[in-house]
Amino acid sequence: MKSNNIGYYRILLIDREISRNTYPSSKILAEKCEVSIPTIKRDINTLKLFFHAPIEYSKKKNGYYYLQKTFRLPGILESSENIKIATSVCNFLETIKGSPYYNDSIMFFKELATIAPQFDIAGNREYERENLGEKPNTKNNKGLSKNIGSQILFLGSPHTIIEDKVWYSIIKAIEKTQIISFDYKGYNDEIHFNRIVEPYQLIFDDGEWSLFCYSPKRKETRLFNLSKIKNIKILNKNFILKDDCDFRKQTEGIFGRYVEKEYYNFEILLKGYSAEYSKNRIFSLNQEILYKENGQIIIKFKSNQYSPIKSWLLKQGSNGIPIKPERLVNDWKKEIKEMLKNI
Repeated sequence: MKSNNIGYYRILLIDREISRNTYPSSKILAEKCEVSIPTIKRDINTLKLFFHAPIEYSKKKNGYYYLQKTFRLPGILESSENIKIATSVCNFLETIKGSPYYNDSIMFFKELATIAPQFDIAGNREYERENLGEKPNTKNNKGLSKNIGSQILFLGSPHTIIEDKVWYSIIKAIEKTQIISFDYKGYNDEIHFNRIVEPYQLIFDDGEWSLFCYSPKRKETRLFNLSKIKNIKILNKNFILKDDCDFRKQTEGIFGRYVEKEYYNFEILLKGYSAEYSKNRIFSLNQEILYKENGQIIIKFKSNQYSPIKSWLLKQGSNGIPIKPERLVNDWKKEIKEMLKNI
């Protein structure tokens, strides 16, 4: 068996060659691994994306090297339990279909899920391929199920489609802290407008990928849906990360990617199934739950995610009644009256 044709072994071999500080080129790595140069370049991208390998390319020496000399890739899948986890991750990735990230990730984890390294990488030690659809290797993986991972499912939301160029351009710009330009048509726009932003993070929420970024023109952070981005370009200009570059610092709430500047103190009465469902849920890091008669509860929390909170409340139907803030009470009543007109 040519073990160096196995995907994970190939990743380990590339890691070993780069760590020797000999500046191997794509051609040299392809010859050692007995694969094509495009395959090696995909593997290099995998090392960067999934293992955060500090790989750089030296034009002077025409080869790759580690910016951090002590970096090494650990052996990962050493047991059937880890293989199960990798397979389950493939199921989880079904929730992010439609993006190049899904395509890259699913290939990567499916390959990991079929490889069980028997030893740590050293010299040319062998690695064994474990085909999950075939008879389990009872010597090393007792009780390994044919349907491994199929017992754990993740159900996602309807997803959008993202252009490869949009995705990979943003990934590169984030890594290199470079400003990007693109055309974008917002919900209330009649045409596409050009935007110039400093990209911070990619966020996945409710079936949609968004770019969290800073707009120098508006002097504020913004969110743009990747599925609506057109004509993207990476500009030859770098930016310095600001204090608000992490979306997690934008809100205390747990209601997705939408935030506003203004915070409100929310109080919502929940009954029936909604009350039972919400007892063990975290809506905000500062929440408080008051227990009432007949199984009712009042949840109190502070958040700047008004719109998604209003949408969540309306989903509760007759089991959710807003108490505060006044804006939510009025909007809730208005929405119900509008719905009544459709009956």
